[in-house]
Amino acid sequence: AYTLLSRWILRDKLVDDATCLRLCTTWTSNLRYRIDKAAQALSHEQRDQAVLLRSFSALSLALLAARDHATQFLDEQMLAQLVDGITSYLRTEPDGRGYVKDLGWVHSTAHAADLVRQLAKNPRLTPPQQSALLNSILQRVQRVRTAFAAGEDDRLARALVELVHRPKFEPQQLRDWLTSIVNLVRPTQPEHAIAFGHNRRIVVQSLLTRLLLDDRQTETSRACVERIKQALEGKFHKPR
Repeated sequence: AYTLLSRWILRDKLVDDATCLRLCTTWTSNLRYRIDKAAQALSHEQRDQAVLLRSFSALSLALLAARDHATQFLDEQMLAQLVDGITSYLRTEPDGRGYVKDLGWVHSTAHAADLVRQLAKNPRLTPPQQSALLNSILQRVQRVRTAFAAGEDDRLARALVELVHRPKFEPQQLRDWLTSIVNLVRPTQPEHAIAFGHNRRIVVQSLLTRLLLDDRQTETSRACVERIKQALEGKFHKPR
């Protein structure tokens, strides 16, 4: 289904703008589906269905964001709603699983990262929206209690690279972000603390790798590489 959507929306342009707008409204609304506290009363099967709807709505929205970047069809209000929707989703999605036996890919973190990556390419993104996307990745790393083991770190890193390459991005923004991520408070439960430490480290390492491999070497990206090296060397840790 996703492959068909990609062909129809991006490659062959078989879906008109009006339909894309309706899909954008529906899929953005889906990001909030059964994500509140009442979801705890749902059965295991219902929770699985809900997270799949949310996660694959995020992945499908990435197609619309890519289309808008190529040929604008979203107005400022719709773009803002999309940014608000994905930043809220990254903060609140409780499910951090990757691949699940007998269910398939959940991958909510990776799918959300794909949408952030496409939004970060959009020249109409405002500085506050840029900061909100950056902060939502930080909050996602803080929230997830399972180890990234299915490429989530790389997908998040790719999104971060696009933010770094935005025209008005400043290395200080990344330094502040790195300072925040290395000083996040560890969870109290040992199993969660191990996953948290792994995720925090691997996302920063993946960001370094992606920036070094990127063909768009600029003064800003080189400065950001130095900031990441400093973070990995422990220079941004604050005494407790």
